[in-house]
Formats: sequence, structure tokens, C-alpha cells
Amino acid sequence: MIYLYGYLLVGVFVMMGALVLNRLTESSENRKTRQILYELNFSGPDQHKFSTRILKIIVPILGLTFAIITWPYWLYMRALEEIQTSNQSLDNQEEKTFTVNVTDLVKCISVAEIEEIERVSDPMGAVPDVAFGFLNPMWEKFKAGFESDDEIWTYQAIWKNNWQNEKRFGYALLRGEGVVDQLMTNWEYVEKDSSDQN
Repeated sequence: MIYLYGYLLVGVFVMMGALVLNRLTESSENRKTRQILYELNFSGPDQHKFSTRILKIIVPILGLTFAIITWPYWLYMRALEEIQTSNQSLDNQEEKTFTVNVTDLVKCISVAEIEEIERVSDPMGAVPDVAFGFLNPMWEKFKAGFESDDEIWTYQAIWKNNWQNEKRFGYALLRGEGVVDQLMTNWEYVEKDSSDQN
């Protein structure tokens, strides 16, 4: 019996912590929505009825009792949610911070050479006869950042993530001793080596 009391006591503390955490992290929009739902359910002409008053007391007590009894499940689900959110944040952060290093540069190339290599030739005329075809605006934006002393290099970089490594190709804008912009044109999956395995 003492184990049951201990189990329920832990549940009480877990639920109290969850309620406090929820109140501290709840956005004002969610708070307003919760208040509106409460008023819809328990306000109006019937709010002073005995049955409504009973519901105001019984529903929270039943919900809290159920949560206390099943607290390991809710703790597990909360932990799982935190892990998923954390992984998504890491993925987004990694994707945003992909950059080309000077060591990834392969060959210096001119704008004219790139536009000749990347020119799309479509016999049917469906694709514009310009560098990169439909993606030409992307190329023009990249080219607009070019200054007189800059150089454009081809690059080949390995991008490592949690699931699959990628070999990425494209063009990089070299200014002085650093890469200031990059344009990815292609990628392919590569096998992870043993040092990448977790």
C-alpha cells in the first residue's frame, strides 16, 4: 500500500510541476483561447445552476485524478515531444548554417564560362534559353553580388546530417580569403563512414 501512496504522491508533484510550467510558458493567445472556451462552457444564464456549479468542480477534479493516476504516460509523452522539438530545431539550425569553406573550392571559373556550361538548350522551347533555365533569376541574384576583385569558384562539399551525408556541388563567391556567397546546383547522397555513426 505504501508503494501506491508513493506512486500517487509522485503523480501529484509531477502534475503540479506540469501545471506551473504550463502557466509560465503559455502564450497570451492560448490563454485567451482557454478563457473563451471556459466562458462558453460555464457562463451565460445557466452559470448559477447547481448542475453547472457541480461541473465546475467535478470536471477539473476528475481530470486531475486521471492525470495523477496515469502520470508516467504523460511524462513520457512530454519527454518525447521535447526530443522531437529539439531534433527539429537542430535540423533547421544545421540547414541554415550550411556554408562553403575555402577548402571546398575546386576551380576558378569566369561568369561567361558558367553561363555557357549551365545554358539550358531545349529543342521544344519550353525552357528559356539562358543559364540555369527557369532558375535564371537565382543566378542573376548571385551574380549581382559580384564585385570587381571577386572570384567565382566551383565547389564540392560534404554536408553531414543525422540521417544521410550529401555531396553538394555549385559555385562560390570568393572575396579576399573568404567565401561570401554560394549557389548550390546539384547534390547526391554518399555513404556514411564509420566515424559518422552514432
